[in-house]
Formats: sequence, C-alpha cells, structure tokens
Amino acid sequence: PYNKRKHLAYAKLLLRNSDLSSLRHASLEMRYFLEAHVYERLLKDADQIPKSIIQKWEPNKAMKMLSMFNKLADMDLRLTITAQDGSSPTIIQYNNIKNSELTKIYNSLGSYLHLPQPSKAKSFSIDKDKLVKIFDKIKLLIRGNLIIIKTDYETFECESCKQPILFTRW
Repeated sequence: PYNKRKHLAYAKLLLRNSDLSSLRHASLEMRYFLEAHVYERLLKDADQIPKSIIQKWEPNKAMKMLSMFNKLADMDLRLTITAQDGSSPTIIQYNNIKNSELTKIYNSLGSYLHLPQPSKAKSFSIDKDKLVKIFDKIKLLIRGNLIIIKTDYETFECESCKQPILFTRW
C-alpha cells in the first residue's frame, strides 16, 4: 500500500522548480516518502509488535517505539559474501535512517508545510538548497537488495575482524 518510490519521484520533479508552491509540495512528498519507508518497515514486524506502534502516524515516534523491540530497526544492514580466497564479493544491503536523523529531517520538512508567523510572513522563503540536500540524503533509502524477514536474530563474532555477524537459525 505504500509506494515510497512514487513520492520520491514526485519530489524530484518538484525540486526542478524554485517557486514556493513547488518547494512546499516537494517537502510534503519527501515527508510522504519517509512515512512510506517507516510504515513499510513496520509492516515487516506487524505480527510481532504491539498494534499501538503500527497505529502511530508520526514515523519518527513509530520507529522509536519499534527500536525498543528490535535494536536493528533503524540501522543499515550490510553483508558481504566472498569466496574463501576473498574474491567474487557479493554485497547484500539494506539502507535505513537513524531515528535521530529521521526526526530532524521530518520536522525540518514539516516546518515548510505551515504558513509563516505574521512577524516572518514578508521574509518567508523555503531554502531549495536545503531541500535538495535532504532529498539526496533520503534517496539512499530506496537502494538495497535485502529482503527483511523478521525472526529471532542472533550474533556471533567474526574470527577475522572481531565484528558481530547477524544471523538467524531459520
């Protein structure tokens, strides 16, 4: 039900313009994009988390609650598989956004969706460069090739690099 790519595409089109209406609408589409990303993520865990999390309409608050149940909820995931000699690497990746960054971006975009206070009405503008930077940051969330299946995760330490490796017995 959530097509985050559509919202990102609309935002990209709107960012070609510099008028206030286009930039405001681009801000809205980027917020929709973030909401779709979070809701997509929540639905992966829908059978294992309280319904109160899924019913949150603010994505940053929903992701914060989800993180209480799944410590990996707002983390990027990356797995590199190679032959024994280290050749032929295959990279599996899922890009995500930290909840602190999600909150910052979501609120920043939201500030452009309201009329300015009377004292700021004459000088109000939307910083297009700031929106483009936000766009470039969030567009990474559509890149990746990992399919998340929620189950009990465990870790073990890599003998070579001593970093934890995530796995499931399933």
